[in-house]
Amino acid sequence: LPSPELSVMLLDWSSIIPRPTGGVSQVASPVLETLLTGNIQEARQLVFGQMIASGQRAGAKEKILVQRRNDHALKVLDKCLSNSGTGDPSKLALLYGGMHCADLEQKLTNLGFIRATKSWRTAWSVAVPTFGTSTIGEEQQPFAAVVSPVALGIGLVLLPAYLAIGGLDWIGMLDGTTEALQDGNGLE
Repeated sequence: LPSPELSVMLLDWSSIIPRPTGGVSQVASPVLETLLTGNIQEARQLVFGQMIASGQRAGAKEKILVQRRNDHALKVLDKCLSNSGTGDPSKLALLYGGMHCADLEQKLTNLGFIRATKSWRTAWSVAVPTFGTSTIGEEQQPFAAVVSPVALGIGLVLLPAYLAIGGLDWIGMLDGTTEALQDGNGLE
């Protein structure tokens, strides 16, 4: 999609309940602020995190897929436990993503397993500023105190340019794909 940051912000804005009142949502505002201050990498991390979080609200099809994968993982676990003569069962582990947790834990409990410990590991993190603030070291400072009017003006010019370049790149990709299909070259 063109400018994934923009599409996530629009999707987030359109899903606000009660209906949007024209304000910036709690999810979109940190992305906007990081884009306006030129922190493109941080904005992309925030967008990626939002995409992961949105994926946690899986629909019926996704839940069925997760449940089937969990069933397969448990079959493999059972097979490994049945062949425990070939290895130490205390060395077995299941690695899975966040969407698998609830279903997999329930199925393991139904099989008689008991959770001994629970631990979470941080894969990556990103500082999420609230609109109107920006982080300097460990302190929260007002956004206006951190960003000069000149820098904010530059951000207001560069942000639309960045989004336009992303959109034009997407249009170019669609054009190239269409031409390749029309020429019979297919997608390789």
